[in-house]
Amino acid sequence: MITVPELITIVVPIYNREQYLKRLFDSVLAQTYTNWECICVDDGSTDNSLSICNEYAQADNRFKVLSQKNSGVSATRNKGIDNSKGTWIVFIDSDDSIAPQYLEHLYEPIRKESVDLVVGGYLVNPNSNKGYRWSYQEEIFTRNNWPSKVYPYSFLYNVGKLHKTSIIKQYNIRWTEKYHLAEDYLFTLQYYMHAEKVALVPYSDYYYFQKKEENEPIPLHLSLPEPQITVDLWNEIHCIITQMIKENPSKKQHIIDSSDLFKRFYYTYWPIQIAPDISLKQRAYYMKQSPTDFVSLPIEGIIDNIRNFLLQRKWHYLFSLSFYFARKKTKK
Repeated sequence: MITVPELITIVVPIYNREQYLKRLFDSVLAQTYTNWECICVDDGSTDNSLSICNEYAQADNRFKVLSQKNSGVSATRNKGIDNSKGTWIVFIDSDDSIAPQYLEHLYEPIRKESVDLVVGGYLVNPNSNKGYRWSYQEEIFTRNNWPSKVYPYSFLYNVGKLHKTSIIKQYNIRWTEKYHLAEDYLFTLQYYMHAEKVALVPYSDYYYFQKKEENEPIPLHLSLPEPQITVDLWNEIHCIITQMIKENPSKKQHIIDSSDLFKRFYYTYWPIQIAPDISLKQRAYYMKQSPTDFVSLPIEGIIDNIRNFLLQRKWHYLFSLSFYFARKKTKK
């Protein structure tokens, strides 16, 4: 049982987010859990982001400011990890914000027993008619005994998670710098492989803003990756899922459902299927390099189920063709 609150490091990767930073930093200052440091890593911003960071650091020494030339979100988060002093680490995107009890609620299970990871929910587009809340049922589980309820899609996001710094550093868990789309899937899976005990908390204190302002510069980490990089990412994800299933064969379907691999496969391969300079033959070639044995899951929609059918039979050319015609229809 922990009696003295431990230091929590907040890592914020920043690239041209001047219009959102004050909202985030003010929400950090409002935390009811006060033993924190906020490492703001500016990734070569060309706007006033760095100035805003320095302004907050001058007013409150719990804010630490680092800067580097534009290297991508993964390299930026790694720099935050390397400079962290906290016993625990959370990652917050610079265009999001958090509720005043965010850190307090994440730390709550730690006061009672030893856990390696705490996972909380999030609120998407707060104050919006299209907003929605994702939350978990309160529970503590081990790596060999997955949670009783399936939590698809959200389980591998990096938001709403409190990580133990010693695990990250002992096992050298890094954000792979060549990946800048769906990179959080891989980082979270790698961390799960070393987390013996995980706590779920029933709070949705992370505010995730999907809709960004128009005409703002596109960060490096949002540009489309090279097709081979996408293939490499999926193969790494698949390798870890395979290891998880090997360790827990009786939980195979539960692991697959919780990871929601079918949608993740679509999301990961979306850049290949929409890229204008890749031929159908090339798309099919990249698909053939990618294991799909855990992604044959039914999802909503006739087209998606047809694609699922094509994947099960490894008809990669027809699978890619379905995206090709959908893209052409959208352009008209």
